Amino acid sequence: MDSRNRINIFKIFVFVKILIYFCKKNHPLRMKRRLLYIIAAAMLLQAVVTGCKRDEQVDEPTEPMITMSTQVGRRSIDIGMAGHGSITIDWGDGTEIKTHTLTTDPTTYSHYYNSDIVTKSITITGENITYLKCIDMPLTYFDVSKFTALTELNCNGNQLTKLDVGKNTALKVLWCIGNKLTSLDVSKNTALTKLYCNYNQLTNLDVSKNTALTELSCMGNKLTSLDVRNTALTELFCSQNLLTSLEVGNTALTLLYCSQNKLTSLDLSKNNDLESLICVDNQLTSLDMNANPALTTLYCGDNRLTSLNVGKNAELFNFECANNLLTSLDVSKNKELTIFDCRNNLLTSLDMSANAALKLFNCSANKLATDALNAMFETLHDKDFDYKAVVMGGNPGADHCDMSIASNKGWEVYPESFKLMFINI
Repeated sequence: MDSRNRINIFKIFVFVKILIYFCKKNHPLRMKRRLLYIIAAAMLLQAVVTGCKRDEQVDEPTEPMITMSTQVGRRSIDIGMAGHGSITIDWGDGTEIKTHTLTTDPTTYSHYYNSDIVTKSITITGENITYLKCIDMPLTYFDVSKFTALTELNCNGNQLTKLDVGKNTALKVLWCIGNKLTSLDVSKNTALTKLYCNYNQLTNLDVSKNTALTELSCMGNKLTSLDVRNTALTELFCSQNLLTSLEVGNTALTLLYCSQNKLTSLDLSKNNDLESLICVDNQLTSLDMNANPALTTLYCGDNRLTSLNVGKNAELFNFECANNLLTSLDVSKNKELTIFDCRNNLLTSLDMSANAALKLFNCSANKLATDALNAMFETLHDKDFDYKAVVMGGNPGADHCDMSIASNKGWEVYPESFKLMFINI
């Protein structure tokens, strides 16, 4: 029995005692005083009844509380939430504060601000919110420290300079893309499986405590180093940073995007399940993929590679190694090769006789003489595909080679030198 019920029972007891007292015939009080006491007893009874009714009502949520500030003006904003129990939303503009009942499926709560006052303070009160989505509002302040039940948080596209998730230990998925964060501490979020923090201003990211992490996307920051060896990552997107070192010695990794960094080396010897590698625009002078037999996509253009061995990558389907310093390239083991771009290297010969699945082929701007181009055309397959093209301009022999050797096999031959867009094939 809680304290309020005990108080109500005591009130009823006092009321009954007063009635008994005044029912005694021999009581010496005058009638007027007796009447006043009866009125007081009646008022007490009314208070008791009212209190009981209030106790029967569902209490409005009081704790915990999310607070946020946004710069909006006249516009509509949306907040998505899921969980269970009741919540209230105070939009901070004097409109009615309403109570809502959460469900396990995310629900969007919309509000239109009809005021030129830019800064708004929003308060969400309740318990057991497990999912919260506040994107493109744009928020300048965001406090979720009291919402310990959160398992997924999305605050993309705001203007946050700080984000404290240290007390949200149940968090499994965190989205904070496109803010102004200079630091992000996820050391307490050991349940985290997916982290997306692209396009902030992070200079450091420590995920050594996030052993359950399977997906990490931290593109477009200012990271100079990254170590993911203690995670369970299957997908890593860390392009557009300032990385000079990258430790990816976890065997579960299947996808790695690390383009537009400053990497001079990349150790993939423990990534046996790697299927897709995009490492364009770094400073790599060598790349060993002998331990990656499952590789289907390889983009390693715009580096400083002088040699490249893809003989152990029999499943290779999409291969781009443009803008390097390659003098030779053997693709005889890559029978699944469908898209191949080796433009702007130093190649003097190419043999495509083993590549019967090839559809798009760009070998422009190499060192292929007339005889070398004609010999290459002879090795192209003659399978009947809806479309197959070869780009060979910018080679020494491009003006005098016999393009009909290829066109007679159904190939569209482009004597110009350009980048063929290899998408949706």
